[in-house]
Amino acid sequence: MTSLFDLHCDTPTYLFDHGNSLRSSGGHISLEKAAVFTPYHQVAAIWQRANASNDELYRHFLEVVDAFRSECELNNCRIIRTAKELLAADEEQRAGFSPASFLLSIEDCRCSP
Repeated sequence: MTSLFDLHCDTPTYLFDHGNSLRSSGGHISLEKAAVFTPYHQVAAIWQRANASNDELYRHFLEVVDAFRSECELNNCRIIRTAKELLAADEEQRAGFSPASFLLSIEDCRCSP
């Protein structure tokens, strides 16, 4: 298998906005499409709407993060926060225990609590 470390996708927001699942999304990224890559690590960006208040942006960010975490839990994927977790996820995937790992990022940092 080929490994992949992609540094940007808008998948969390796409899934949230379209009601798709991470397993079989109609978007560019899904676990079914990524199955040809092992290990598979993805920086998943949460993007913001252009015409919204800071409160709306922050609320939207939290909703998307919660929904994406739920999708990851449902599909046995890891959300990575540290280099140590990334290395562990890489080993798990090479051993066949996890389909993918994701590092969350935010696109357009206007939102704040």
